[in-house]
Amino acid sequence: MRQFGGNGCNRHPEADVCDDPAHCQAYLPLSAQKLKWGVLDFAANYYKIRRAVVATAGLVLSYDGLVIDPIFHSTCGGRTEYAHLVWTNEYPYLASVVCNFCQHSRRLTDERTFTVAGLAERLTQWNPAVAVTARS
Repeated sequence: MRQFGGNGCNRHPEADVCDDPAHCQAYLPLSAQKLKWGVLDFAANYYKIRRAVVATAGLVLSYDGLVIDPIFHSTCGGRTEYAHLVWTNEYPYLASVVCNFCQHSRRLTDERTFTVAGLAERLTQWNPAVAVTARS
């Protein structure tokens, strides 16, 4: 959040986050939540989220007196990783631990099949700065 020294969302300067899960967070406006969840699940999920927002209003997480970088993911696969092994920054509060919270995630396992050339093309599209050569 800009209020705590963060950059906010560079795609939407008026917001701290946007609704693109590949960019900021997986936020959805109410109309999209209703379409995604249906009437009954929307009501249950909305009130659960609302209760969490109200219960945590005005609270921040801190470590050694500084507001944390609240890095998140949807699914860890059963174990989180030490931050320095994923990013160049060391975050002592982001340690490797066993996690049972995502066992029911639809993203826990996924299988895709690619040709070598197809995988090279996808990797190049993902990051053109990385040189990828297809070799069988």
